[in-house]
Amino acid sequence: MLKSIKKNRDGFTIIEVLIVLAIAALIMIIVFLAVPALQRSARNTQRRTDVSAVVAAISNYISDNNGNVPNDITIATNKVATISCVPTTGTTLPTTSCDKTNLNTETAKMGYYTSNPVISATDASPTAPTTSTISNAQMYYDPDTSCNNNGAPSATTGAFTVWYYPEGGASVICLD
Repeated sequence: MLKSIKKNRDGFTIIEVLIVLAIAALIMIIVFLAVPALQRSARNTQRRTDVSAVVAAISNYISDNNGNVPNDITIATNKVATISCVPTTGTTLPTTSCDKTNLNTETAKMGYYTSNPVISATDASPTAPTTSTISNAQMYYDPDTSCNNNGAPSATTGAFTVWYYPEGGASVICLD
């Protein structure tokens, strides 16, 4: 008569443990590669939201001030953008139709941009900002221009463009 041999199986084999560790390591590598891309995407989305809020505030400013285009955007440390008219006498900002006193101001709440990152246009003939003239932490405001189909500015009185550079992007993005 044959007796069956009973094996005691109270644990995992080394092969099983190594397979589980390899799978866990693979999952960790995937997570570590995906997180920076997700963070960059979230920052770009917040930049787009901020610039859209500024564009809406500028549009409201123009509506509330009889078509006068603002020439100044300042962002305070509390992340509130103020759109207003600052007299251009003695500055390098382009002369716009907002050289009047007692014009209303508009505000927009920022989520990404802080500490006054706005660069204003300093020349009368518009040129598109490039990745060398604008960084991820800045937006570029150009009064009296509009975006054309190629994303470059074109001179248009009473209009405006706001540009920003998305992180990891190849070029700046124009909104008007």
